[in-house]
Amino acid sequence: MSENGWSAARGAARESRLRADAATGDPCGTAAALTAALDAAALRPRPRLPHDALLHGAHAVLDSEAQTVWYRADAPPDQRALLLAHELGHFHLHQTSPDHDALCRCCDEADLDEDPGLAAVGYGPRQRRESEANVWAREFLLPVPLAHHLFHGEGMSARAIATSLDLPPGVVLAQLGASLGFSPPAPFGANDSVGRGLGVLGVLAPPGIAPPKGAGGEKPKDALDPSQREAARGRGGPLLVGAGPGTGKTRTLTERVLFLVRERGVAPENLLGLTFSRKAADEMRGRIEARDPEIGRRAAISTFHAFGLDLLRRYWREADLPPRPVLLSEVEALTLLERRVGQVALGPLRYLHDPAYPLPDTLRAIARIKEAMLSPTQFAERAELSGDDKLRDVAHLYTAYEALLREKGALDYADLVCRALRLLQKSEPIRRAEQGRWQHVLVDEYQDVNRAGALLVRVLTRGGTGLWAVGDLRQAIYAFRGASPANVARFREDFPGGARTDLAVNYRSRPPLVALFGEAAGEGVDAWQAARNAASLPVASIERCGEGGVIYAISPSDQGQADGMAVQMRAFVQAGYAFGDQVVLCRTHGQARQMRAALREREIPVATDASEISLLSHRDVRELLTLLSRACEPSGAARGRFPELPRGLGSVPGDAYDFLATALWGEPGLARRIEEPAQVVPLLALALAFRERAAILLGPSEDPRRAFLAHLRRRVRLGAALGGESPEVAETDAVRVLTVHASKGLEFPVVFVPNLSAGKFPSRPGPSLLPPLPLGEVAEADEESRLFFVAITRARDYLVLSRAEKYNNRSAQPSPLLTWLEGDAAERLVERVRWEVPEPPRENETAEKPDTDTHTRREAGAASLPVSASDVELYLRCPRRYYYQRVREFPVGDRSAYSAFRHAVRIALEDADPVTALRAAWSEQGPEATHPHADLYRAAAEQIARKAAVRDKAAPPSPPRRSSATTKSQTVSLRTEHGVVSVEMEGLSADGSRLECLTFRKAPAGGEEAAPEIRQSLLMEAIRQESGGKSIPIAMHYLQTGEMRPVADKPKLRVKHLALYGEALQGIQRQQWEPAPQEAGDCPDCPYFFLCPDE
Repeated sequence: MSENGWSAARGAARESRLRADAATGDPCGTAAALTAALDAAALRPRPRLPHDALLHGAHAVLDSEAQTVWYRADAPPDQRALLLAHELGHFHLHQTSPDHDALCRCCDEADLDEDPGLAAVGYGPRQRRESEANVWAREFLLPVPLAHHLFHGEGMSARAIATSLDLPPGVVLAQLGASLGFSPPAPFGANDSVGRGLGVLGVLAPPGIAPPKGAGGEKPKDALDPSQREAARGRGGPLLVGAGPGTGKTRTLTERVLFLVRERGVAPENLLGLTFSRKAADEMRGRIEARDPEIGRRAAISTFHAFGLDLLRRYWREADLPPRPVLLSEVEALTLLERRVGQVALGPLRYLHDPAYPLPDTLRAIARIKEAMLSPTQFAERAELSGDDKLRDVAHLYTAYEALLREKGALDYADLVCRALRLLQKSEPIRRAEQGRWQHVLVDEYQDVNRAGALLVRVLTRGGTGLWAVGDLRQAIYAFRGASPANVARFREDFPGGARTDLAVNYRSRPPLVALFGEAAGEGVDAWQAARNAASLPVASIERCGEGGVIYAISPSDQGQADGMAVQMRAFVQAGYAFGDQVVLCRTHGQARQMRAALREREIPVATDASEISLLSHRDVRELLTLLSRACEPSGAARGRFPELPRGLGSVPGDAYDFLATALWGEPGLARRIEEPAQVVPLLALALAFRERAAILLGPSEDPRRAFLAHLRRRVRLGAALGGESPEVAETDAVRVLTVHASKGLEFPVVFVPNLSAGKFPSRPGPSLLPPLPLGEVAEADEESRLFFVAITRARDYLVLSRAEKYNNRSAQPSPLLTWLEGDAAERLVERVRWEVPEPPRENETAEKPDTDTHTRREAGAASLPVSASDVELYLRCPRRYYYQRVREFPVGDRSAYSAFRHAVRIALEDADPVTALRAAWSEQGPEATHPHADLYRAAAEQIARKAAVRDKAAPPSPPRRSSATTKSQTVSLRTEHGVVSVEMEGLSADGSRLECLTFRKAPAGGEEAAPEIRQSLLMEAIRQESGGKSIPIAMHYLQTGEMRPVADKPKLRVKHLALYGEALQGIQRQQWEPAPQEAGDCPDCPYFFLCPDE
């Protein structure tokens, strides 16, 4: 639900509570307040037996005609209060809706719980109303100011509050969570008067939450232009409205809704608005509510996914689903499939070091397959025809995944649209009912809808009757996530008799920019009219910006480009713009990160991006998770931070949410001293959502607390949302640096688009784990040009395009997207400049960094030399991890299943009979038998042992198997200018003539030689140094296949590897322990993940 929906429900509840408390004279009397509120609404609470017909199988029913709330007689007192408050919330929030009875008259037990899946897909009409009623009920029963007072002012624990007020513990915890960050306007003591208590409760919304809007009159509006009027008041459909950038599509859509209701007599309940994203749905609803709150509340505005979920839950029997199918997030789907992956027969997608490694890419591929309406059997046939083993593996995983969903009674996001479409296609009664209900369907951003979504619209509208869709093919930039821009091109084919009209006026940008947008789109300078004029500029003209307000700058290097951008940004500030008026739009996230760093280095204020904010960056959150980790694993890494748990946390029963709630509002009372209380709220929401899914996410006998911590690691690994509160960009005078995708729908006075060079923008495709899917899709060759069009059309006043001739000293050609600059209009309107800004002297990258960690420096005596190669490589993985593990000697916790597998195999291979030795080694050192991948690792270990045994018996010239009888171990040292590194030569032949290195990795495809890894480069150089320049051959033994390959001697690569060792030695000597993981994806697997960067 949108923030406005939450705040409106919360504010309305507090108003009702204020009136009830005024009637009772007791601001803390929850039961009395509920009775007074029911009396004021003329509602009578009446108990009924559980199977009474009046309950319709629910726990409570609001019977408006009888002015009664029926509720189950066997409901406990605290639950009864919640049921009655929930129905009272419906009475106050939704009584004006004609379809109120159909949508929210019955409350079952599940309606009292929030569905975690809805936070991502948005709310359908029924779910939105139930969620609003839940918020109203909780806020009425325990207003946030009262919860805050009882805990902080009275010193009561959550349990004491629940007992005192006779409320469900869940309600108390939810309201205490909502009170985090709340500041009461005045002290509220136990001896305060009733009037003072009412005054505190009278704060209708905590800071940052808007009070509810009244149902006041309509806001004044400007007249529509002719093209908007034609679109808003046009034919009944099918109609496609072409909406270029800044042409007022949302305004036109809003007017369409008002026209249908006010002038055509269409009931709002018969209007369905569909969008692809929750943000767009909230915006559509907000715009309509701003013009007419009643219509906004009554019309059904939702995402495609929320609509599909609502449909599948209403017709669950016909869809062959359980009554309330669980909606899985990508992370939850990964959790399920990760447990099953060891049982799936896989070829190239089998990765022993991390069996889940290919699953994120595979799940995204499966979503695309589902959107193409292909069943597992149908895709398996296509995969077989392709002859590609990776596609065969995808087919096997798809089959296993679908079986898992059926077994758990669950759905994923792709199912919501695809299964809803399939349900409508196969069931004529349901299809007719839905078609009869939705007289008009309005679709926003039609170019972003996937193919299944377009087919769903076609079925709902009986081929287009009442369809009004708005979109712009030039702004179709989401093909990578399944959007089908072809929907716009084939509109008349999908909807015979369909028409198109276009919005003609750009209200966003100055006329010269609008003309250039037409040129860039290949449609000429007259593609759109411009409503603005030069006089509308808020500042004086900018020097060297040309007649059109566009600069095209070329710089010799990427550093020079950043220098030029910084100078230009300051020029805009001197002319009257703020830094906050300026934005940099980059093609990729990597480019955006580099640009933020470059501008900050040049002392340009840069706004913190949401991608830079993590829940785990907040000290309070890390402390709570470290405490939880300490409770889960007493001998683990967290023991270094908390040798003992605080009093009251040693034996807390339950799951992660129970533990966190006890830590905050139980005996420890940590909520009274946390520094950033609002940042704890997302953590509690994640823990509560995980509890709701425990039945399907937890494995047999799995500790729910450990499972939650693993869940958080998995979310970070996937890049899923784990963000805290973002700073309010609007309140910060700083330049924003965004990707082009993130800028969609936004506008800025000044826009910079850098890196317009071949390979940068358009970007060069990176390596892909999976081959292209055989879905029959046409490749989208124009997506890069559309991205460029979206980037430049964000500009209102000025546009700065730039490129470098060299990046990292490598030459780069101009982007092919700039060919339109050769036209006459561009020649006249674009100012071409060269940024020859002298680069300032930069610090030597190897210079010692200032020490900001005095605690670490004081205890860093463990950095003595010589240093083992394993220590240096640990430092290279991450200096902070080295500090925790080697300097502070914090424990690393339990050995992973993969490490246990490797350890057992290495023990077995040292024996003359590896097959027999493995049995003993496995029982003593192998993974736990209950681990989901135990059987997978056991089978792999046995295969390795068998291959080793066979190889040992092979006749010459096959090399002998590595064993204690044929190999030995010897330590060599490499002396460098920064210190000495010692490395053990495991696998050295008895005569010292060759070295065999074992690896559990797969052998790379092709090639007779193996490229040296960093350890082999060190060995080669150390052996040469100790033997006077002589070398011995090194071979790589790939245990999974039994293959042996000689390691190639590559001097350039060896120099690079040795330089890394030197840098690490310097860092250890200087005691530099900053968190700097070698790979960003390493952090979630680090044993100190929840501890870092503070101990």
